[in-house]
Amino acid sequence: MNCNTCACIRSLPILTILIILAACATLPEGFERPDSFAYSDTDNTRLGRAFYDETTAHPGQSGFLLLAGGLDAFVARAVLAQHADRSIDAQYYLYHDDLTGRLFTSQLVNAADRGIRVRLLVDDMDLAGRDLGAAVLDSHPNMEVRIFNPFSRQTSRTSQYVTRLGSVTRRMHNKSFTVDNQATILGGVGSLYDVEVR
Repeated sequence: MNCNTCACIRSLPILTILIILAACATLPEGFERPDSFAYSDTDNTRLGRAFYDETTAHPGQSGFLLLAGGLDAFVARAVLAQHADRSIDAQYYLYHDDLTGRLFTSQLVNAADRGIRVRLLVDDMDLAGRDLGAAVLDSHPNMEVRIFNPFSRQTSRTSQYVTRLGSVTRRMHNKSFTVDNQATILGGVGSLYDVEVR
C-alpha cells in the first residue's frame, strides 16, 4: 500500500462524519409561508401627503438626503416609525440584542400596537440563541418576522459552515427601513446613511 492510499483510508472516517453532519443540517424545503406585499396605495398617509408636492413635481424620480452618521439614521428611523400610518418594512443583517437593538425593537412594537403592519426580515447570522424573541415578535398580530437563510437548529452552526458551505455562507447584508412605502432609510455600519423619498 502506498502513502496516498493510506491517507485516503485514514480520511474516510472524517468524510463519513461530515456526510452524516450534512444530512443532519438540512432544512425543510417547500414549506408554506403566506405571501406578503408592500402597500402601493399610501399617497394619503401623512408621509404621502408631506411628499406630495415634491413627488408630483418630479414624477418617477426619487429624492435623497444624506445623513451624517448612525445616530442621525437611528433618530430618523424612530421619527419615521412614530409617523407611520400603514406599514413599516425593515431588513437587517445584524440585529444585536444591545441598547440600540432594544430601542429599535421598541419602536417596531409600539408601531404594531398602534395598528401599523410591521414586516421584519432579519439575517440568521446574529440570531443564535434568540429564536424565542423572534417568535414572540412574530406572534404579535401586526408583525411578520422572517428569517433569511436560517441555520438548522438541529446541529451546531460551526459544523454547518463546513457541511453547508456555499449555502449557509450566503448572507443578506441589507439594511433598510421603509415607512408607508414613502420613505426609506438605507445604510450599514461604516457607510453613509441616506433617506430616499419615493
